[in-house]
Amino acid sequence: MYSYMGQVCEHSAQSIRRPCRRGFSLLELTIVVATMGVVAAMAVPRLGLAAERATYRTLRSNELAFQRAIDLYAAEHQDRNPGQDADGSVMNSESVFAARLLGRSDIEGVPIVGGLFGPYLSRIPVNPYSQCGGTRLDGAAPGLDCAWRFDTASGVIAADHSNTQTNRHDTYPRHPPPATPSTQTTSTNVDPPAGGTVELGAGGNQGGNGASFSPLLIPD
Repeated sequence: MYSYMGQVCEHSAQSIRRPCRRGFSLLELTIVVATMGVVAAMAVPRLGLAAERATYRTLRSNELAFQRAIDLYAAEHQDRNPGQDADGSVMNSESVFAARLLGRSDIEGVPIVGGLFGPYLSRIPVNPYSQCGGTRLDGAAPGLDCAWRFDTASGVIAADHSNTQTNRHDTYPRHPPPATPSTQTTSTNVDPPAGGTVELGAGGNQGGNGASFSPLLIPD
């Protein structure tokens, strides 16, 4: 038996080569737990922001691919987008809209096997916020908790989820340049009286640099 760092240790035939180890004190455990809490408090918000940025980038990437497919369809169908029929009238069928982009079609936009044009997409892109791929044609403004909204008049696709703040600003907002102060110059014309010369001194009219001047008469 011997003392090791304030503890009493015993020797035995099995443990003679095993040194006696001291456990952590309550103070040491408290410091470790507090340190881990501070690190977690700093790291968790950053991880959440990184996840939000990744979701936002996925949304914009899918939206861009969707818009490119629509533009290519219009280029091959006499400037008619997938929401318009051959006579230029607007149709409101989501299934026909998807079929024109996912399959082959003729010059009039009729989905047909072996058509000359298409396909433009392998599948309708998924909106990562709503986790669906449906497309709403026209109607109310974006923000109805669907995947996408297509404007048949302009041919523009837009995200249609209810989390509309992602449609209003970029993940990395661009700060406007600092305003350039306008320089206003005020000319002061003072006619000198007869028999003297006029100079400008402090206390009178205000010049362009903010200083005050007043005419002083200097005799000849």
